Amino acid sequence: MHRRLNLLWFAAWVFAAGQAWADVIATDVWVSASGPKDWAAAVFMKLRSGEDTSLVNAASPAAGIVQIQEPAKDGGVAAMRSIDDVALPAGRTVELKPGGYQVMLMELVKPLTGARRSRSR
Repeated sequence: MHRRLNLLWFAAWVFAAGQAWADVIATDVWVSASGPKDWAAAVFMKLRSGEDTSLVNAASPAAGIVQIQEPAKDGGVAAMRSIDDVALPAGRTVELKPGGYQVMLMELVKPLTGARRSRSR
């Protein structure tokens, strides 16, 4: 059975909304540092699921807009674009990392301080 996962973000810590969370483990969660004049920060992590599922949503009280993004080319220039989901195949680790999939926090309420964090469930 393929499930769709909705994640709820609180700064760098991952919590879940929905039953599917019991089968997904997030590790090495971290947020890129933002300066006092920055309006965006990226969230990175490793996700591993016990069954086929997808990351389909993210939200944060720290940001007015939150998007799941992937790298793309725009006129030959590297860019990021919003996507609807990231597949999480059963038993495989999917890494959200710089230059790859990421969660963008935009319209930040206040600057965030980046720090590498590890947390499971």
